[in-house]
Amino acid sequence: MAIKSNVHFRITGNSFIDDLTITAVQFKATSNQSDFLFNTVDFDKYKEFNPSDYMTFTDVYDFSVQLNTGFFYVLEYNQQGVVITQDFHDSLPLQYKIDSDELARALDFIAEDNDFSYLEKMLLPLNTKPILNQITTDNDLPTLESYLQKHNSKIKRVYYPGAGLDFSPFQLFGKHIKGVELFFTDYMSNEELNEVFDRLKNNINTSILAPQDFNQECWEDFWPTNVAREEIMGHEPADAWGKKFEFQSKDLDCTLTYLGTEGVQTAKILYENQLALDVLVLQDHSGCTNYALFSGKNSFLYQVMKYSLPKYILMDPTEAENTKIWPGYEQVTQVYFPKVYESLPQNRNPRALFKKKY
Repeated sequence: MAIKSNVHFRITGNSFIDDLTITAVQFKATSNQSDFLFNTVDFDKYKEFNPSDYMTFTDVYDFSVQLNTGFFYVLEYNQQGVVITQDFHDSLPLQYKIDSDELARALDFIAEDNDFSYLEKMLLPLNTKPILNQITTDNDLPTLESYLQKHNSKIKRVYYPGAGLDFSPFQLFGKHIKGVELFFTDYMSNEELNEVFDRLKNNINTSILAPQDFNQECWEDFWPTNVAREEIMGHEPADAWGKKFEFQSKDLDCTLTYLGTEGVQTAKILYENQLALDVLVLQDHSGCTNYALFSGKNSFLYQVMKYSLPKYILMDPTEAENTKIWPGYEQVTQVYFPKVYESLPQNRNPRALFKKKY
């Protein structure tokens, strides 16, 4: 069995960000879709067992006590695993509740005998209606996920400048579009990002990239020449890097290229290499550490991409944090929030897909 726990969660669309401990107990020690989700979420705790191991009653009981005694609420349950939390909130898509001692005993039966009957007997159904699962701004628009499934042949490449630790577009497009290529950039040096990369290396083909992979002589070529270096807040090409992750399984077929470079100049280089971008993830994070905004028709990024605009833009339709939609785009999907145990958008923004009108 494997246990992974603790993700961040936005309680309401406009409230503060709260921490919510969500725990996944994975029954089968095989690489599957849930591994893909959890490996890109920042966890405070990460405990795994070898496939030949099983969790004893004592192990599970100690684990239950660490998360406090009482009831667990079940967000999702199937033969692959159970996702639970001890924090109740109306917006959670809760299905059942179970006493922590009973959960420990049920997991012990599953670990020793592959017997699920005790767990199923102890699960008490809840009649809750989740508030924050799929926010609808226009009932006539399709959900984002259903739109991607219908139009997946039109999306080959996704670009996210200033991505940071926001892996939610990676999970969204990776799950729904076979063979999609995702390109992320961020020149911030972040130790937490390295921890995510270390987790992604498991059972995934990873390669180190060089400027020559994009027909450039050096990393300096990935920095703009029309901006004073001090405006870029000391982020230098000497600290640049590139990694490529190739995911291939029955559930997942995609690649993630992450470059520690400047986002505007990198977009220009991608186009020069005939890597046309179908989706732009547009978010300015209130400007944050970037020297200029990505959104708006006067932005440097728009000027670079305006002669070959992406078909789609993924962004917060409320235009929060200074993010403004580019001219000529209209919203084509409902507003979307990932499930609470998936990687959530940076700054917890809701998002919708916008399509180029002409």
